[in-house]
Amino acid sequence: NNQLTMTGLETASPLPPNLTCLSLAGNNLQAPNLRMLGSVLSTSPGLTNLNLQGTALNKTMIRNSQDCQDFQKAISGLSVLNVSKNSLEGQGIEALLKLCPTGIEKLDFSSTIQEIDGGCLRGFVKFCARGTPDLELEDLSLRDCKLTDECMPDLLKSMFNLGRLKKLDVSENNLTGKSFASVINKLTECEINLSRLNLASCKLMPLLGAGDFVNSLEEYFKSGNKLRFLVLPVLEESLLNKVKDLWKNSWECLVEIEEDSEN
Repeated sequence: NNQLTMTGLETASPLPPNLTCLSLAGNNLQAPNLRMLGSVLSTSPGLTNLNLQGTALNKTMIRNSQDCQDFQKAISGLSVLNVSKNSLEGQGIEALLKLCPTGIEKLDFSSTIQEIDGGCLRGFVKFCARGTPDLELEDLSLRDCKLTDECMPDLLKSMFNLGRLKKLDVSENNLTGKSFASVINKLTECEINLSRLNLASCKLMPLLGAGDFVNSLEEYFKSGNKLRFLVLPVLEESLLNKVKDLWKNSWECLVEIEEDSEN
């Protein structure tokens, strides 16, 4: 956060040609489109890690950039992209993913959706469908994206192309245990072996399918999948004890299940 604007960033161009990691987080890069940003980024052709967290990107800016070849070329070698805390909404996410390479290994879209939209992940489904058959994506964060159970069918569709996924963060969303049960079942079906799953601040109450979630988790472990890190909201004691028992039976030593302290 150096209080840079897009014009100020342009004066810093050209960037070092051997630059591989660039963080512009917290700066105000709002502009009519991504042309200027693309022009600056293209001066570092080896860029693999780009952090645009909280840089005032918005869906209009992204949608006005669909023919922005400089930006698309500049991010063509990225393995890590963070656009969290920008007001993209589902349309902006879809437009941005059209420009992104399928070789990305880590995507962070946390806090990019401010309004509930059941179709907000459709662009992600289209992006995943470009995998042949699987994307390189290993780490996906959709934290605080106003996701609801209505979004789950699209997330499930995307999993057919997420065979390399290791980390999934869908915390702080309005999702229920019933939805998470369907997610875990799909992980089992697609043989996706997650190592890290974050469900903090979600609705895992008994009346909303928490029991279904725990049962699906049991089947996931039986299939030989081993979560190393699991974050849960506070569960009913009997369900929490069942999860801990599952964990003990899946590992030689007990790995502590972290509970969300805010619930």
